[in-house]
Amino acid sequence: MLITAFGPPSGFTQCGVFLMRMLTDELLGEVDYFVASELTQLKEAWGTRKQPHVVFFADCPERALVEVFLKLQAPAIIFIEDPDDVAGYAIRERGISWSWALRLTNQCLATIGDLIASDHTLVLRREYELTLREFFQAIGRQFQIEVSEVQLAAILARAGLAGEYGADTPLEDVLLARWSHARPMGRGLQGISRPDVAVIRQVNMGLRPLLSGRRVKQIDWPQEMFISGDRPDDILLGPIEMLGGARCLCYGPFLHLPMGQWIVSMEIEIRENFSGNSFDVDIFHGEVVALEHFAVPVEGRFRLDAHFEVKDPREPVQVRIIMREGAIEGILEMRSAQVRAEQETVTRAYG
Repeated sequence: MLITAFGPPSGFTQCGVFLMRMLTDELLGEVDYFVASELTQLKEAWGTRKQPHVVFFADCPERALVEVFLKLQAPAIIFIEDPDDVAGYAIRERGISWSWALRLTNQCLATIGDLIASDHTLVLRREYELTLREFFQAIGRQFQIEVSEVQLAAILARAGLAGEYGADTPLEDVLLARWSHARPMGRGLQGISRPDVAVIRQVNMGLRPLLSGRRVKQIDWPQEMFISGDRPDDILLGPIEMLGGARCLCYGPFLHLPMGQWIVSMEIEIRENFSGNSFDVDIFHGEVVALEHFAVPVEGRFRLDAHFEVKDPREPVQVRIIMREGAIEGILEMRSAQVRAEQETVTRAYG
């Protein structure tokens, strides 16, 4: 038997995978556990399996791996919670900045979007009313494993929950008590500055349709998700001085999109470019997938549109603005960027 689970690296996912492992240990006994994000890794692990049952988990699968499971139409579990809470958990657990936690959240959700929409997937959402009994019974039904009351009690004991928690205890209580970096739902971003929270919510808003199995149509990429070429360790805030040699003036946002055809629109403002210059603007997605070259006016605000294809959502998308000649004056300001699906729905490989 193959038991498969996916989910972003959040407290709810970690709790769910742990409890699922307790269930399979108790009810199936002879189980191999594999974690992989690439198809070659899974093939290697599968070739070394020793037990008749396999539990497989991935939080950020490459497209080739996703397509295998879509073709198999095998039952799977996906653990989902609010992306703001996922980002907050990553900040605390991994000790990373809010911008990279947001990119990680964005990446994981973009990769599993088609799996969420699959008819063969059971999506378990973080909810206050989800009890331990309901959780274990839902997994049992999905994989056609019967869970009796006696077995349920044994699972709780194996998980170290017997006595303190009963079968009708909300899973949320276990999550908050046992996973120290978890926070109550909707409060995962506590302690983060208000401007940073606003950026996180703005980016996550565009991916929310994925959580319901729907297609993403538009995502805003705030200026703060870009990086100044002169200050690569900092977020981009405000204008960029063009004074200096030829170089990359800004790049980013290192965010992720579902598979399909996209248009990125960038609003750029130029001021005080009296000597003239020219820019290259390219889209990098594993390789350069779009390139535009144009002369820069003395001043003005204008919009650039570029068309490109995303073939693997695990690969980040990067927009780079490169000044081709040195400058003795001039100011560039990347005011905003937005990506839109070229069609009403983004084409899926299967389903």
